[in-house]
Amino acid sequence: MHRPHLRLASAVLASATLLLMATSPAGAVVNAQPDYANAFPNVGAIEYASLSGDWFAGCSGTLIAQDLVLTAAHCVAVSASDTIPTDQVRVNFNPALSFPADPADPLAYDVAAVMVPPTLARSGPGRAAGNVVLSSPWDDIALLRLTDDVVGISPAPVAGLGYLDAIDLRNATFTAVGYGINGFTIGNAVITYSYRSFATGVRALGHDAYPDRYLKISEANCFGDSGGPLFHDGTVVGITVWTNSERCEAPGLDFRVDSAVAQELISANL
Repeated sequence: MHRPHLRLASAVLASATLLLMATSPAGAVVNAQPDYANAFPNVGAIEYASLSGDWFAGCSGTLIAQDLVLTAAHCVAVSASDTIPTDQVRVNFNPALSFPADPADPLAYDVAAVMVPPTLARSGPGRAAGNVVLSSPWDDIALLRLTDDVVGISPAPVAGLGYLDAIDLRNATFTAVGYGINGFTIGNAVITYSYRSFATGVRALGHDAYPDRYLKISEANCFGDSGGPLFHDGTVVGITVWTNSERCEAPGLDFRVDSAVAQELISANL
């Protein structure tokens, strides 16, 4: 582990957890169904190495090629020139994670490279005021190149340019998948997570004042697995990045993979 880079790893994890607590980046699926049947095998947990050498999940991602995982930039980068060291992050496709994670889990894959948009100035929105931080170059998308091809799992198809413009969002439903907080008990106490879960029937709520690269959705998003996919008919159309509630009870935002900046990054690395 590269000790000089531990501050970077901490900053990345903070943006995937603590800094997401109010009108800020998000992840996870609230009131969802556990994926015990492994219906979404191409969705993995983004795991991070701790000082003790244990691995723990903090975000999610989707396999879109045998050695390529799609996730959110704020999970793995501070800026285009400041990404997490590859030996401090891995992707685990086990639907039920142990804690601490098994360092030799056969479904965990090491990362060879982290790719973000070359113009990325910040690894995700930091506040919602005026939606300024949702504008480019705060493009919350990243790719992880794995050291080895994933065996026995088929990649998920990714929407092409303008995919969402061609469907009737008022009548469409989506499925959100991820690892993370699954709900709340009294106050802000959270239900812990260790497994992949999914929510069907997620609705699109339009854009409001947000840039067109973001899709506003009903409250399926929470904390712990930013970067997880939003599926439409089995195709990845969005990346979970934002919640507007400390208890994940308000609509959230997904970064559109059919946007031009997402298409450029994906096509350059497929």
